[in-house]
Amino acid sequence: MNEYEEQARDFLKATDTTLSAYKSGESTSFVEGATNQTYKVTLKNKSGAYTFTFNDSVSAYRNNTPLSDYSVLACLSVYEHSGFEDFCNDFGYEQFCACGHEIDKSRRVYEAVKKESRALANMFTEEQLGLLSEIQ
Repeated sequence: MNEYEEQARDFLKATDTTLSAYKSGESTSFVEGATNQTYKVTLKNKSGAYTFTFNDSVSAYRNNTPLSDYSVLACLSVYEHSGFEDFCNDFGYEQFCACGHEIDKSRRVYEAVKKESRALANMFTEEQLGLLSEIQ
């Protein structure tokens, strides 16, 4: 086990959290239209549970690499952004199209990230969220 996977496992153990996942299909990545594996993932501890869809990397799909705790935990959005504009600026999403209308996909991703960070805040303490954010 490498140091990254060990960091993820230590977090799960320290927070008495389980991570379960099953393959739920395949999807087309936004990167060059390549295929990646889709999973349904559930994090569960005494404070609650959070189930979400996780798309693994194109490289993991091509190399038939099993899903790791690290790859899931490292991708979670721990803290909520102050607003849609800040989110777009921080992550490189376009806020408006050339015609001036808000871009729906960017808004959907922003809303999903808000939902994720709120779910995690309900499951973990501030200290635990800090540890989770350090998994990189």
